[in-house]
Amino acid sequence: MPRVHQVRISTTGQQAKVLARGSVDLDLQLVNEGSFPLGLLRMTMPQAGVRTVPSAPAEPVLGGTADPVIATLRPEQLTSVTLHLALTCPTSTEGVAADHLQLTVRDDQAGLRTTEVDLRALPGFWDQVRHAACR
Repeated sequence: MPRVHQVRISTTGQQAKVLARGSVDLDLQLVNEGSFPLGLLRMTMPQAGVRTVPSAPAEPVLGGTADPVIATLRPEQLTSVTLHLALTCPTSTEGVAADHLQLTVRDDQAGLRTTEVDLRALPGFWDQVRHAACR
């Protein structure tokens, strides 16, 4: 039987830093609502004109064969992560703002999973950030 997990975004403590035109760091707090830890491997913003800039792994890669872990999401704990984004202006500001993040995680049995984190808990957050980054 597959094990179900859910990751959500905290509604407090989120920040965005526009580093330069078209360059943004999103400082986010994620909560693993499952019963086992998850290794966060990738985070992406599914928005046209937006690309994730890879972060350095938070944990070493053993033997160079496994995907690097950006952060470990422990059950029922806040985990701070930074998502580095490069935006192509004006493409990234066109259309409806993305309403979720896509995460690739590894569970405690080395199984890879893709899950979504709903951004609707932060009304207008991503829409404001993408427009500010392209001014």
